[in-house]
Amino acid sequence: MQRKVGGRGLLQIEATYQAEIINIAEYFNTKYKTDQFVNIIKKHESNQPNMNSTIKMAVNVAEELNQSNVNSDTKNESIQHIKRK
Repeated sequence: MQRKVGGRGLLQIEATYQAEIINIAEYFNTKYKTDQFVNIIKKHESNQPNMNSTIKMAVNVAEELNQSNVNSDTKNESIQHIKRK
C-alpha cells in the first residue's frame, strides 16, 4: 500500500525478504536428512562465502532481529515476530 493510504512502503518488502530467507534456511536444516537433493544444496551452501549463502544470511538476519527486538527472550520469538509481520 502507498504511504498516503497508511502503507509502510519498502519496510514490508524488507520484512518479507527476511522472513523468506529464514524459511528457506529452516527448510534446508530440517529436510537435508531425508532429501538427497537438499543435502547436496546444503553442502554447497556451506562452501559459499557469507554473502552468497542463504543459511549464513539467515543466521545474520536472526541475529539482527534479536538485537533490534530487545523485548524478545529467544531467537525463535523474534523469528516468529518477523514472519507475522
